[in-house]
Parts: sequence; C-alpha cells; structure tokens
Amino acid sequence: MANVYVLGSLNMDTTYYVDRLPGEGETITSVSSQSAAGGKGLNQSAAAAWTGAATEIIGAVGKDGGQAMIDALQRQHVGMRYLQRSDLPTGSAVILVDRQAKNLIVVNGGANRDVQREEIPFAPGDWLMAQLEMPVETVMEYFRQARDHGAKTVLNLSPYQPVPEALLTLVDLLIVNEHEASELLGCRIGCRAEASRAAGLLREKGIRSAVITLGGDGAVVIDDQQTEELEGVPVQAVDTQGAGDAFAGVMVGRCCLGMSLAESARDANQVAARCVTVAGSTIISLNAIREG
Repeated sequence: MANVYVLGSLNMDTTYYVDRLPGEGETITSVSSQSAAGGKGLNQSAAAAWTGAATEIIGAVGKDGGQAMIDALQRQHVGMRYLQRSDLPTGSAVILVDRQAKNLIVVNGGANRDVQREEIPFAPGDWLMAQLEMPVETVMEYFRQARDHGAKTVLNLSPYQPVPEALLTLVDLLIVNEHEASELLGCRIGCRAEASRAAGLLREKGIRSAVITLGGDGAVVIDDQQTEELEGVPVQAVDTQGAGDAFAGVMVGRCCLGMSLAESARDANQVAARCVTVAGSTIISLNAIREG
C-alpha cells in the first residue's frame, strides 16, 4: 500500500476570536478563545488520513507540551514512527480571527527547527508533502531522499519565503495560494483567470504540476500542458484558518489513493469549503464534517 508522508510542523495553537483585528500598537479584548493541536504538518497529515490514505508524520515536538500533539495524531490515525523529541520547546502559534473570518497568525518554530534527518522507507507510489515552517535545508534533504526512492514530492510554499532553484527542481507538485504565487512569480494573481495565465511562468521555472488556491474563488489546477479552473463553493465562512491545510492534505491523500490530480483537487475544494463553516482548527473542522 502506498503511503503519504508529511514533513511538517506541529504547534500548539491558541486562537482568539475578536470583533476586528487590532491596529498597530492597539490592545483589544477577545470575544472567546480556544487552544488546540495544530501546525501545518499536523493539520495536513490529519487531512490526508481523513481520506483513508495511510499517513505518517515526520516532525518534532518538545519535551514540554508535546503530548497534546501525540494525542491528536492518535485520534486522527496518523502514524508517528518518525516523530522526534527535541530539547527545544514544542512549536506554538497565536491566531486572531475576526467576525469576517479574516485572520492573523504568528508562529514560533521551536522544535520544528530541530528535525533531524532519518532514513525513511520511501517507495514508488508514496507521496511526501512538506511546508516551510521548518528549515529549507531539512525539506531539501528529505525531498532528495524521497526522489531517490521513486516517491512523489509536494511542496506547499507556505509561509512564503524565497527558495533556491535547487529546491524547486526537487518538487513534483507545488501548492500555493494567490499571495504565495504572486510572490514566487513576481506578478499579481488575484483571480482564476490570472492564475491560469500564470501556468506558463510556472513551467518556465520547471514546475509542471501545481495548484493555485484562491480562497472563496476556488482554485486552478496546472498539470503538464492542461489547466483546469475550479469554481469556489458558496458558503458562509466562519473561520478560514484551517482551509488551506485541509485542501492540501485531502488532495494529496486522494492522489495517493489513485485519483488524478484534477479529481483530487475537486474533492479538496469541496472539503475546504465545508471547513470554513466551522470555527476552529483543521482537525476540529474535519471531525465536524465526518460527524455531520
């Protein structure tokens, strides 16, 4: 059976719900708050496992608060054979969400910066997905290992930072939102038409397969010489913080199970839209969908 491996961050997320986001130097009070296990690695691995794909997390927690991450991974049926323990504190994030579902997020990497190289039994048919809440060098090391064993590599270029061309040459599938795509390509991308026109620019960088997500406006799937636009799903958004991770994890999980990239992206688009109707992290949203 093929596996999804997710190389990524594990954070304790504290979310504050506010009437509006604060201005510079301003102090405001929250309406409510909640704490939950999160981080892009944990969220995306949970979303991949939610599809039924066999999923393993590659990451690190500290010796301080890592038990919450372990408990969450167990509940979501994510394997932890490659979960490391670090002397650094477990990663953390503070998230502000306003009444229009807009958010601000600040992340402290902690143990996520201390992931050590391990030999992973990658095989043809496997998928390795990573983000950039850990050092680029770590991502490159694991991507090389995956490629050497015939596995597919997926880079979610988030949070955005300039990356070396050497990393992009190791990527089989790129996932970016409109802001990250704009930064990477140096041009404005704000709608499906502009994202479709960006396909040529991505191919010039050697990226043959990519998905550009556009929030409520849907997504664009770029695969070899074909481009497909996915319309947004009309919903009443409550909290958008987990949508991107849900999209990425569900899409890669479906790909691992044998669906085409376009089919997987269509399914992920539907799931991500349902996630934004639920307040809370990716895991909370996915569990609500399962129970609903």
